Amino acid sequence: MVLGVSSCSSDDNDNGGAVDPALSYNYITRNRGYIGGSVIYNPTGTNNQLEPGTKLGIRLGFLQSDFATVTELNNIDFDSDSEININVSSTGGVSGYTNYNTVQRAVSTDIPSRARYGFLDIASVSAERIIFFSATIFSADGTSFKTVSKTLETGEGCDLNGDGFDDVKYVLPPIKRSGYEDARWLTFVCDEETGHTSMYITFTQKEKNAGYRRHG
Repeated sequence: MVLGVSSCSSDDNDNGGAVDPALSYNYITRNRGYIGGSVIYNPTGTNNQLEPGTKLGIRLGFLQSDFATVTELNNIDFDSDSEININVSSTGGVSGYTNYNTVQRAVSTDIPSRARYGFLDIASVSAERIIFFSATIFSADGTSFKTVSKTLETGEGCDLNGDGFDDVKYVLPPIKRSGYEDARWLTFVCDEETGHTSMYITFTQKEKNAGYRRHG
């Protein structure tokens, strides 16, 4: 297990900012489709998803790993001459295969009670760095929150909730593509080995115009 070490600068502020915790917490936790991956900054303007004023909802989760008994069908070559044992019911339907193994597999399960939600509010972004005007993380019950300001240089990551693991990283894409030569990725880190996950949601223009606060 490797701890993520963050070298980004920050300015912590308990219950700071202008966030209404009751409305905002209800809004970002209600039937939202959080996804993992990256949000693109592209200075050429093509498919640019990050700019000053961009707001992203974030979910910081935790996975619990257990072993489960799984029944797996063996590989069957239907073109071979080998015998294939299939149980056939009296009506002629296939009721099951005898060509299977029972094995133990590691299974990771999300623990909703350990998830934390919040917002990222982008103040400025360039190829050199990204600045979060505020990263707001709510308590488990949404009744309190902590706001921190963060600056990430390219190649750095940040721990947003103080658990010792990087939740986001501002990085070069692994492969350069035409039209994206100077692009950067704000990557939301998901590490099944440590059990820590970070996901995000974007907002529609209608939601942006509403100021993110009218959907309690």
